[in-house]
Amino acid sequence: MSAQKKQAKDSILFNICSVVTKVAGIQLGDKQRGMVESRLEKRIHNLGLKGLSEYYSHFCENQDIEAEHLISLLTTHHTYFFREFIHFEYLLKNLPEIVSRARSRGDNTIRVWSAACSYGQEAYSISMFFKHHLAVLAPEIKIKIVGTDVDPKSVSIAKNGVYLRNEIKSIPLNYLASNWARGSGEISNYVKAKKSIAESCSFSVHNLTEPLSQISNTPFDIIFCRNVFIYFALPTIKEVTERMLRLLDPRGFLFLGVSENLNGLGLPLKIIGPSVYSHSSFVENVVPIKPEIKNDTKPPSPLSSPSLLKVLCVDDSPTVHTLMKQILTKDLGFEIVGNAFNTSEAKQKIRDLKPDVITLDIHMPGQTGIEYLEKNFDQSHPPVVIMSSVSREERGLAFKGLSCGASDYVEKPKIADFTERGDEIRTKLKCAYASHSVRNKKDLVLEKTFSKETTIAHPENKLRIIVGNLSSREKIGYLLKELSGGQPPTYILVEGAEAVLQDMGSFWQKLSGRPIKYIEKVGESSKPNSNDIMVCDFKSGFKWLFDSFRKNRTSIIVFSDVSGHATLQICKWEDSHLLIEDIGKIHKNTKLIARANDVVPATSFGFLSSEYLGRES
Repeated sequence: MSAQKKQAKDSILFNICSVVTKVAGIQLGDKQRGMVESRLEKRIHNLGLKGLSEYYSHFCENQDIEAEHLISLLTTHHTYFFREFIHFEYLLKNLPEIVSRARSRGDNTIRVWSAACSYGQEAYSISMFFKHHLAVLAPEIKIKIVGTDVDPKSVSIAKNGVYLRNEIKSIPLNYLASNWARGSGEISNYVKAKKSIAESCSFSVHNLTEPLSQISNTPFDIIFCRNVFIYFALPTIKEVTERMLRLLDPRGFLFLGVSENLNGLGLPLKIIGPSVYSHSSFVENVVPIKPEIKNDTKPPSPLSSPSLLKVLCVDDSPTVHTLMKQILTKDLGFEIVGNAFNTSEAKQKIRDLKPDVITLDIHMPGQTGIEYLEKNFDQSHPPVVIMSSVSREERGLAFKGLSCGASDYVEKPKIADFTERGDEIRTKLKCAYASHSVRNKKDLVLEKTFSKETTIAHPENKLRIIVGNLSSREKIGYLLKELSGGQPPTYILVEGAEAVLQDMGSFWQKLSGRPIKYIEKVGESSKPNSNDIMVCDFKSGFKWLFDSFRKNRTSIIVFSDVSGHATLQICKWEDSHLLIEDIGKIHKNTKLIARANDVVPATSFGFLSSEYLGRES
């Protein structure tokens, strides 16, 4: 690009960004240039224009409309339900004072402003939170939540209150309760906020850099303005905060994002919690509430928890134990007091270590997590959060586990995503401890409606390959035993055991109860059918399978370590879904690990392989 063209492009981008900054207060400098360019390209494409210059002419002629579109494109909408849960813990701790304030005014209403509500997750989280706790502690108190955002599209989504099922999975079950309804037909993967939480929320478009008269004539008890100021310049932050303070009750709370602060701005504020502010004249005065309990209703949730929540991790994955130690640290309020690799170990360690809460896998050697809960869970048992590789909907396992006493369910993240999902795991463990004795059958209605059974459509057009050696003989047998229903052709490719392959096939047939065919020369065998299981040597089999079936949807399962030769061959099958066994040590082939879709215990292979093969794309 010539210097003249670059200068013209820079000038256009500067002018466009200046308009957006003036309208919304968002700072768009050199650091944001790449993001601005990529999102502008999307807008230019949608309009059918030829390039930036043509778009700029359109922008100048339609500045008001385009500014609205660009605000939507250039603002960040990343958020999720119960984000930064530490703020909800702070609210719970101070709930008596908040309720006392509402009672003293005589209107019995707690007022909350979600000042940058995005798609509405924050506002609905606040509604679920207060609905759950006020039902027992102060049932006469109402909650009114005002959600505003500068982006009209975001506000429209928030008003609609419809989200993908996967988005609400992170919500702790005690708050999820019966507050969401499943869609039907084409929207069966979506849920909608019920009246129980939606009626407390109202949403409107508002620019924080503009006067606040349209927001409310009555002060707010709580203002959430989280993860917004990171996009503003300091003068704008000060100006916006000064306006907010005029709408904050003298004893109210202002919440910012945990990475934000108001230091050095000379504002009449003081910090009273983790990124929580109040008027400098505020004096903390926590007033105990006498809860109204009618006819043996559930007891109020405790307003405190141990300084360190003691956790027992029950999982047959050594890697999971290592990762849990990284996300459940003392500085975050947790202590892993023990690890168990099966339920027999768990029973003993529960007696010896007396944990506050337990994470429990479903698929483990011997007794499954569900079987353990059925036989051992009672009111004296520590609260349990299930953590499993199994999808929450699969075979109703989440519903079964929760019905048997588990407090919540976490879909175990892939290893690469474990730290990112730490917030969800910590939040659910805290909520499980706080509401251990609470379980209403109505809370599980939504879980039941989403329960499903994985089926593999057109299995004859798909393929499963199992790679192992003599040391994985029994594990492969149990995997074959677990597979049920219509399955694709399955090839077991064994390394270093050519002389005993026929005997191994007989062993697997006896253990699994399924016919298994030994193939000496793969290329000479007939075309495989659904539910066929064949065993052959890796060297003679893999290349033929790759050449013959590389376009088929294929699941490859690798037990234990494999040779460098096998690693190179497997990595060539780029479109396959690759599962590697978590063996609790560093694999010899880091290349294979890097290529893998997931690294899991062998007990999870059957489900994850079938789940992948059950998908059509």
